[in-house]
Amino acid sequence: MKVHAFPASNKIAQKHFRDTIHSKVPLKLIEPFLNDNLSSASLRLPSYSVWGLTDSHKSKFKEIAKNDIGIFYQDGRFFKSGNILATFQSAELGKKLWFDDNKLYTYIIVFEELFDISINIEDFNLINNIYGDVAEYKRPLLGYFASNEEASGELISQYNLLNLSTRNYWWVNQKQTYKQEIHGGYMWSPKLNKDGSRSQFYDYMTEVKPGDFIFSYYNGKLQQLGVAISNAVDANKPTELEDKAEWNTSGWLVNVEYTELDEPRIIKTYIERIKPSLPEKYSPLKFDGNANQAYLFKINKSLSDILIDIVGEDFQTAVEFLEDIQESVNQDDIDFNLDENTKTSSKQITQTRKGQGVFKRNVSRIESKCRVTGISNIKHLIASHIKPWKYSDNKERLDGYNGLLLSPHVDHLFDRGFISFKDSGELLISNYLDDEIKKKWQLEVYLIHPFSQKQCKYLKYHRDNIFK
Repeated sequence: MKVHAFPASNKIAQKHFRDTIHSKVPLKLIEPFLNDNLSSASLRLPSYSVWGLTDSHKSKFKEIAKNDIGIFYQDGRFFKSGNILATFQSAELGKKLWFDDNKLYTYIIVFEELFDISINIEDFNLINNIYGDVAEYKRPLLGYFASNEEASGELISQYNLLNLSTRNYWWVNQKQTYKQEIHGGYMWSPKLNKDGSRSQFYDYMTEVKPGDFIFSYYNGKLQQLGVAISNAVDANKPTELEDKAEWNTSGWLVNVEYTELDEPRIIKTYIERIKPSLPEKYSPLKFDGNANQAYLFKINKSLSDILIDIVGEDFQTAVEFLEDIQESVNQDDIDFNLDENTKTSSKQITQTRKGQGVFKRNVSRIESKCRVTGISNIKHLIASHIKPWKYSDNKERLDGYNGLLLSPHVDHLFDRGFISFKDSGELLISNYLDDEIKKKWQLEVYLIHPFSQKQCKYLKYHRDNIFK
């Protein structure tokens, strides 16, 4: 296993990072370009983070393997890490994704998810000096660089990259806390058993990280899919759980955004498929399909794959919604931080944007459906900022007139400037958008309806600054 370092430092690289790493690429856009060795069956999520290399890195690209780790750096430090899910070649896809610097990005790298890390570039260089093939390598790291196996092993060990770079899947039994935790958007457990002893099922709370997926089990069914949006923090028992006298007061709390499955799955119906993947120790289920009496369980890949199959299309729908939430919660991760004078506002805004709660409600009071697809089910729509979050002030970030309800693929095009709207409601399509996408995604306005004067102010910004 190797560690591969990718730059996201100059303006072009920062834009590419925002466009195809931070804002993921829909699987629908990737699928037509997959080669024979990489079927769409191996890509199960609705969107992925994608990076590209030019022909100058052709020989290095051949050394990148599935399950290697990619780390991204900016401003003298590595700030994101992810497990490499797949690699393939497609000059045509490269042209569609990165076309703004007259370079051809033929060599495609797919990540499932990226997570926060912090490694100083000096420390990275030192490790590669000591363990790698770059003795006397003194200058700051520039461009793509692959550490050799020994240096990679040291980086993985010293910075816990294997765990930090991989999305975990969890099963939570919410027999006594389902309504409270789902409504409150969290998981909570005591730190210790009532007798003062430790429990692995409580210790697991400290391993959950933002971006992890959570299967919520209640009343014999998988009811919800969640995504963790925080690490575990010290927290006393929530007020609404105070009647649970059997639990200690001191505990762990993880913030979670949940979305209800359209059709809850009765687990006993699928137990014969599940049995072979149940672990011998710390299993969430017994062989008869009943749940074991404990709180949180870590799920292995085999079991998570089976659960994803069981949930089926509901999983895709839920992930699209949850990943949009995660993106909105983590907007500050790249370079979107507010200044010191607005830290309180930043915290408040982040909290209100959890689940796009306040903003999405504000937008839905003005817009009732996606203007392109006509979809009106709010669960399947994204509240997309017209004037991007990065460039908006605090008031504009929550202003319902600064938003549209869009289907996920339409949101992708709107965010990247491939489409926009006239004040009259007519759709504008960029000349840079591929004709195949126009045809297959049926880009015609469902209902032309003029925008309000307050919306037009934001749309003018989008046409002038975002639309290509």
